Amino acid sequence: MAPKRKSGTAKAAAKAAQKLAEAAPPLENLDFLEAGAGSTSALYRVASSDPCRERRPVQDENASEVVPPGSFPNPYLVIDFNDKHGVWQKETALSKALGQDPATSCRHATPGFWRPAGLRNLGATCYLNSLLQYLFFNLDFRYSLLRAPSQSQVVAALQRVFALLSEGESLVVDPKDFVTAARVDALEQADATEFSALLLDWLQRELSAGGGAEFIPALFEGQSSTIVQCSQDPSHFSEKPESFMELRAGLSPVAVALEAKEATGRKSGPKTKPGAKKSNKKLPTIRLEQILEETAFPEEVLDGSNQWLCPRCDRKVDAKRTTRLSKLPPYLHVTVERYHFEAETAQRKRLAHPVSFPRRLELRLGGALASQRPEATSSETAMLPVAYECIGYLEHVSDSAHSGHYRATLLREEEEPYVSAVAGLVGDEVKEPALKRPKVDDPDAAAGAPQKRSWWRLDDESVTPVESVESEASGAGAPKAAEGTSSSSAAPPQASDPERIESATAYLVLYRRCDHDPGQLCQGRRVSGVPRTAPPLSSELQRCVDEHNTELRRQRKEFESNSLAVERFVGERRRAVMCLAEALRALHPSQGSSSDLNLVPSPWLERFLRGEDRTLQNILEGDASIQPPIYSSSLIQGRTGHALDPLAVWCGEVKLLPTAALEQVGGQFGGLDSSTFLRAEAAMNEEVATLVFKAFEHFRKEFHLKGVLQSNRFSVTDVRAVESSEQGFAVWISIRQLNQWKKVVGDTSSTASLRQLWRCFVQEVHEYRFGISPEGGAADAPEASDDEVAVEASRLEVPSDVKEATTPRVKPLTLLGGLLCRHQLLSRPRAAALVSRSQLEELLEVSHEKDSAFRELWQSAASMRPRVRTGLPGNKLLSFADVCSECRGAGTEEVKRKATGSGRPQAKRKASTGKQAEREGSAFNNSVFLSSAASNPPEAETAKVAVDFDSEPPLLE
Repeated sequence: MAPKRKSGTAKAAAKAAQKLAEAAPPLENLDFLEAGAGSTSALYRVASSDPCRERRPVQDENASEVVPPGSFPNPYLVIDFNDKHGVWQKETALSKALGQDPATSCRHATPGFWRPAGLRNLGATCYLNSLLQYLFFNLDFRYSLLRAPSQSQVVAALQRVFALLSEGESLVVDPKDFVTAARVDALEQADATEFSALLLDWLQRELSAGGGAEFIPALFEGQSSTIVQCSQDPSHFSEKPESFMELRAGLSPVAVALEAKEATGRKSGPKTKPGAKKSNKKLPTIRLEQILEETAFPEEVLDGSNQWLCPRCDRKVDAKRTTRLSKLPPYLHVTVERYHFEAETAQRKRLAHPVSFPRRLELRLGGALASQRPEATSSETAMLPVAYECIGYLEHVSDSAHSGHYRATLLREEEEPYVSAVAGLVGDEVKEPALKRPKVDDPDAAAGAPQKRSWWRLDDESVTPVESVESEASGAGAPKAAEGTSSSSAAPPQASDPERIESATAYLVLYRRCDHDPGQLCQGRRVSGVPRTAPPLSSELQRCVDEHNTELRRQRKEFESNSLAVERFVGERRRAVMCLAEALRALHPSQGSSSDLNLVPSPWLERFLRGEDRTLQNILEGDASIQPPIYSSSLIQGRTGHALDPLAVWCGEVKLLPTAALEQVGGQFGGLDSSTFLRAEAAMNEEVATLVFKAFEHFRKEFHLKGVLQSNRFSVTDVRAVESSEQGFAVWISIRQLNQWKKVVGDTSSTASLRQLWRCFVQEVHEYRFGISPEGGAADAPEASDDEVAVEASRLEVPSDVKEATTPRVKPLTLLGGLLCRHQLLSRPRAAALVSRSQLEELLEVSHEKDSAFRELWQSAASMRPRVRTGLPGNKLLSFADVCSECRGAGTEEVKRKATGSGRPQAKRKASTGKQAEREGSAFNNSVFLSSAASNPPEAETAKVAVDFDSEPPLLE
């Protein structure tokens, strides 16, 4: 997601704040650096003249101070209420460690409100979740499956899923056990209708062993007959009966015919001007009755070469082929086939035409659609209309025919007493969500249909009520997939017919016969005024549900207990922080002396202010005590004992707090004990301060010499002219090393300010102490191993603000890095420059003195020495004549040799680029729902590819 752009006002405010910060006076007084020895208090930043002592020790929320760029951390700023992780915030680190409240994942948290549970998506199982939700909403299927006897582990897993959806208290049910038992690939997409056919067929075969599979064909199986009638004699006909589990409505022929008709109309209409913009016209809406009439119940005339051989006429005659319904099931599935194969592009495309399907669909036994055949006569008594009511539909939301997302919009038809029992309010009225009830035609009110009806959108874990299924379907069915149009430019949905539902994503439309009462197959027809409840679960399923609900209640109770413990700890810590803030405001650091200050480690103080010094486990065990501070590397081992490292104050590793403020807080509210902290006056050391000033003087000299060397270079012509009279006055140095120095010191070091020098010095010391390679340092000296550096770094604590203050680190280089050959001479003179020998020798001497000062101060620091080295034994320098005539240019020849592919033989490795061939079918082709006769295709042979792992890109000088 692209970041939001700042508005013009915000940019102007940011520029104004930046200019104000640049014009602000510095926050540090560095005059003590010129005075040198005798300025110990100023070096430790405890002097009364330090400007930071005049600043506020507590930063209020939404308040900001002008801080000039390049300022050092303020050691007197103790509490910043702008910290988003502070213990004063509504959500703390401990509250996050508690995790999500289990009560929010329970659907019975609100008394009297019943909400269907969702199903967890295990990767790409949205098609499975949508189908299982429909089968669960189908009361006949649910009750029949839950009481069906079976020894199959897959059936048992599916029964557990339905039992948890029915009476479990969890808001989301995990179908992992069912998916694992059925060996369904949860990471591969599949077709919902294909999976429906496989699942129902497998359940029917699996349950037939126990005699409980009769409900599947009784609910979903219908029968039709294909009739071929002779045109010479209507009494001559052939009838072929066949059963079906769903009606398939092919959208492709109807949509193609409509598009062809529109294309013809556009050709005959007025021509558009060239260059005119094409209007994003909405795709035409197609009625489901029209699709069924033309694809599911077509009338085909057999004539010409396609004549029918009449057995009674004993010759080929013209005939008419029709399809008639002979038996209609209680639940009818209509699949809208939205896929079209384009012969021109040889690609499968998805049709995004909106389909309008009725809420009341009438079919005719012995015929097809009752609305298309109103001319029934008295002799056609068998052709009776059968009314169906829409109870939901499954949607395929995608622009592609090969992938997408499935979700379901279903009508809940529950029994009122059963819902009350599940919600825990037996005898009370169940509160339904305050929604606008969709107007549903109730053609069979005498059958006693349930009064509690509501529409729900089930999208994996998300379960939301639908106010108006017509508006929801119209909004979701916008023609997003229409080519040449965009979703933002599509026309708004028009007012839909309340008796119809329009959707551009509906894939499987679900109907129930109006004369069939939900749950009738198991409990018989409902008697008006007589309540009935759902059949009880088996003992095994009831035990599974009880264990699940008991575990949820235990988690809720445990979470409530843990939350109370955390709230008590956080409340005490908040009172301690507020008390400390009031004491700091009352006792300003400028009012005291160095003897009235305590040293507090910044990492320890940060954890204290955020409540992170105690873990959740400590609090739950009743251990809320405050841990003593650990100063770690902020102390230096001197001759008289441990002393505070003055540069730890400048790096922000310690804070300076008034002793009176700590004593005022005391031990109340789990507060602070001033006796556990070091006094600033006792931690200061004159000897350490003298060594720091000495190291800084060496650093200043080294800084100046680096600037002189990178700005004063000799050309080869100048050296040749002087070399005859003065031998060896010029020496070689790597250009890359000079460029690194230029990044640090600039074009010249003569204009470097005292503030710039001190900041570079503090940064180099910080990197040295924590084992980080400083910029422009050398790495050729004997260094500590990686394990030693890692152990030392893990022992040190680096404050977060110090980490952010460090600049990007560059790999250290030597003066002759990458320029030496095996003869210890210069082999690449084009990558080197000539500088003065005397100046470079002086730099090496000053760097050695600085390194000695660093070692004397920080003996236990990691050994990434920031000392300048040549890369040769004894820091030997190479003069102008020390160029190897044998190896000169070898680097360029090596690059050319590798580029042409000649030289050492290539190392060939076998890389298996073959991949197992994709198996035909869907994600469940290896599941238990397939017959045992299905076999998998052989694996594709792996191809052997020779890969050159030694090839390198040419190096450019």
